[in-house]
Amino acid sequence: MIFDKRRTLDRVLKYSYQACDIRKVQCDDNEDNTLYPNIHALDEHPTCRALINIDRTKVDYDDKMLSVHYEENYHPGDVFEWVGTNTYWLIYL
Repeated sequence: MIFDKRRTLDRVLKYSYQACDIRKVQCDDNEDNTLYPNIHALDEHPTCRALINIDRTKVDYDDKMLSVHYEENYHPGDVFEWVGTNTYWLIYL
């Protein structure tokens, strides 16, 4: 069953319209204590394929569900760049 789920994710990442490229980013604190931190892509984390689906239960804000391989090492609290849209997202669950 686990092998079949992995195979399904591999195929979805290859053929689905919701599949995209993402890249982990690093947030640095500013010296001038402004509201927004400096965000830049990490060179040691190249882009990887992920599946981003809309969570239809939220109407107040933009909430998406991320599916990515476990080996890519994404955890709650990580920030990633959605390469196709040049937007930044926070993983909170």
